[in-house]
Amino acid sequence: MLLCLLLLSLPGPSSGSNDDGTVVLTTTGPIRGKRLPVSSRRVTVFLGIPYAEPPVGALRFQKPIPHQPWSHVLEATSFGNACLQPPLTGYPEAETFTPKTPQSEDCLFLNIWVSHPRPHTPVPVIVWIHGRGFFSGAASLDLDNGSFLAATTKVIVTSMNYQLGALGFLSLPPDTTGNAGLWDQRLAMHWLRDNAAAFGGDPAHFIFAEQDAGAASVGFHLLSPGSQPLFTSTVLGKKAGKFPKHEFSVLSRKKQLGLPFVPTPDRDFLPDTPPRLLQAEHGQPMPIVAGFTASEGSDILLFAAPRFNLENSSNIGWEELLYVVRLIAPGAPEEAVQAMAQRYSQEGEEQGEGQYRWAMDQIFGNYVFVCPVAEVARREAEAGSPVYTYHFTHRTSSLTVPEWTGVPPGSELPYLFRTPASVVGANHTEAEVALSHKVMQYAEVFDSAG
Repeated sequence: MLLCLLLLSLPGPSSGSNDDGTVVLTTTGPIRGKRLPVSSRRVTVFLGIPYAEPPVGALRFQKPIPHQPWSHVLEATSFGNACLQPPLTGYPEAETFTPKTPQSEDCLFLNIWVSHPRPHTPVPVIVWIHGRGFFSGAASLDLDNGSFLAATTKVIVTSMNYQLGALGFLSLPPDTTGNAGLWDQRLAMHWLRDNAAAFGGDPAHFIFAEQDAGAASVGFHLLSPGSQPLFTSTVLGKKAGKFPKHEFSVLSRKKQLGLPFVPTPDRDFLPDTPPRLLQAEHGQPMPIVAGFTASEGSDILLFAAPRFNLENSSNIGWEELLYVVRLIAPGAPEEAVQAMAQRYSQEGEEQGEGQYRWAMDQIFGNYVFVCPVAEVARREAEAGSPVYTYHFTHRTSSLTVPEWTGVPPGSELPYLFRTPASVVGANHTEAEVALSHKVMQYAEVFDSAG
């Protein structure tokens, strides 16, 4: 009876909320967000919404189950716990990419940013899936704050946590089949689809935005029979789209690349290997944005080649370059290894003493990201999809990360989310603020057209 009275006291899904839009009735219960000023505008944020039962005890290493409904008004005013992850020891951007929220196994939360006042008609919903190699990251990073994007464009921004590392991707059949992190993502997508209208969103117009591991995740979802119905409209991506065939070849060398736990075929989420699923795929054309930065390989180089003193370019020479080529192309004929190393080292001659280090960065970046993006752009365009690609070459001013990292992967994200000040050590210029406005305008045009 108490639950019935509470539900009757709240407006229905058609209006979605009360308390001036800060309380919303969802399928699992009422939640209260908070109103925040964003420049000259305002946004309503709902943080730390639990979408699954805590994956502990008997639920550890298993598919997530939906969170039990609640009758009280849940305070959704602060981020939930980040999922467990190792420290980014020795990583130059560790402070930027280390969650400030506590870490716990109880970490399956999502976040929603809605402009205020709410749009009069349903708007697209951006679903952000964070990256960082399936072992790190969180939806609570300052870098990925959706406030500015939601306040200044006609979209709702959402993000989610998902289990990482062994807890998210350990595969020991038959009891532990793996891919728990992907199942987490799917459950969060279902929750967002079921509740989008209550926040003013259009459940039929989801835009998936992601970076590195997030982009790979979307590729796997597009191949998973259970996830495909969720992709009814647009895919917006950082290294995104449907290139899991290449992702799988990369992830198959996970140990060499320093990625011990990654998605694997499990006869359920991925009923076959990604190359075979990709060959059998017959999806509908959809608009795609995919791109890369000028130094996509710098992050991988840090993790995959810890034996090198990357700070001192004089220690990086021909033999070190050959090591990297052999790492990504094991078993390749020595003539091919020598030819590839020669080509990249010649292209890097203008880098002076950093010639070979630059070549290593480019080889890793091209192999893992750039070549797949080019392949996806070509294949999807041939299949009838509108395809847009970008190459981001601006290094944010005053970064504290070493100069040799150039324009690291993810450098464009602060400009999409209008959070350049969140980059540690960045004293952004007026030109960078203008660049952020331009990037957001491009995103809004794409969202509306999609």
